[in-house]
Amino acid sequence: MNRAKGWWWIRVLLVGAVPLAFFACGGAADTTPIIQTVVVEKAVEKQVVQTVVVEKAVEKQVVQTVVVEKVVVATAAPSPTATALPPLKRATLVRVARDGQLGANPNATVDPFTRQSSIASCCYERLTNLASDFSPANILATGWSSNPTATEWTFNLRKGVKFHSGKEFTAQDVIYSFKEMFKEENGYPGRNQLGTFVDASKIAAVDSYTVRFTLPSPQAELPGLISIVEMVIVPEGQTVKERQTTVNGTGPFVMEKFDVNAQIWQWKKNANYWDAANRPRTDLIEISGIPDETNRVAAISTGAIDLITATGGAVKVAQVRNLEKNPDVQLLVGDPAISIVFFMWMDTPPFDDIRVRTAMKKIVDRQFIANTVLGGYALPGNDSPIPVTWESAYAKEAAKADLEGAKKLLAEAGYSKDKPLKLTMHVGDIHAGALEMT
Repeated sequence: MNRAKGWWWIRVLLVGAVPLAFFACGGAADTTPIIQTVVVEKAVEKQVVQTVVVEKAVEKQVVQTVVVEKVVVATAAPSPTATALPPLKRATLVRVARDGQLGANPNATVDPFTRQSSIASCCYERLTNLASDFSPANILATGWSSNPTATEWTFNLRKGVKFHSGKEFTAQDVIYSFKEMFKEENGYPGRNQLGTFVDASKIAAVDSYTVRFTLPSPQAELPGLISIVEMVIVPEGQTVKERQTTVNGTGPFVMEKFDVNAQIWQWKKNANYWDAANRPRTDLIEISGIPDETNRVAAISTGAIDLITATGGAVKVAQVRNLEKNPDVQLLVGDPAISIVFFMWMDTPPFDDIRVRTAMKKIVDRQFIANTVLGGYALPGNDSPIPVTWESAYAKEAAKADLEGAKKLLAEAGYSKDKPLKLTMHVGDIHAGALEMT
């Protein structure tokens, strides 16, 4: 975000150590162990990126009207209590329920440049990804380097990668993809997020497996920034209409047919996936939409579904407690991935006074909220003036509550028992825990 506009990136970080729920008996099985790296990484990745999307969307709206200081409830580090992956048996079918509607949705699309993050994560791939500590990691890129001023970035590309159609992946696909992303008429979210410092017209191929980004201004975080979920690579020449109705990526799963009225989406494993060590161990994934959280929890509790997900976050703490009691359901606690943002309007009283804003941060008992309000499925975080998903945003020690310090600041700002500070808080049930924390 452009700090010249007067934004304050001050955060109270409180993290969601997100549980994934698995029904223990789903799918036909044999005795071959399943390596779940792809499934778990994709699930965490999806949640992380979705968090960024929600946060960015809010920021974009706010910056047009007000100047804010925001208090963020989020993560910037792996959970110390993450569950080790269990040795599950090989499954020929995994049934997944997500929180959105699939069937009979006239706006449904499989265009990976939009918010269809599940498609973008499993069927398409990006140059980079974020590791659990939010450091950039290779996917279709094998490495990168920059000039001393960080205005020129060179990415080395992976050889031997093919799209689902059989077309070989090259630098021309990278150039074409970013040009398509950044066309104003396409209206893709990526353009709004990265268009201020990535000039698609100045991305060039050094050779078939090397691509160079020339930026209008220094950007030291480019490898991490292009890891957002919409920054996928599509084959050169693929049109908008083709992207909306067909899937042709380099990812581990293939969607052979898309029907806008389908109640269930089917993804088959990509038997020719370039990463042989991490090819899917599941032959088929079936994805259905169950918008209501209670019904999703009921579906996995009865064995009708093998895995439940939610784009807005994990299931609510109360629902998690119910799942914990079910012997047929296994909860896997992964690295924290959800951020929740509280904004203070800096140009509107009382938050136009920095003493009030600082006092608000001091009254928050982050450890209490993490342990009690969010039931231990969270980690306390710390204030940071930079985006929460950047590797350098993480601080080991979170700030402690300081009520006396808050009282002192409020007194200096002119508040007392006779003139108390009165606040109105607005909250939406868009993240698990948001209402409870408020």
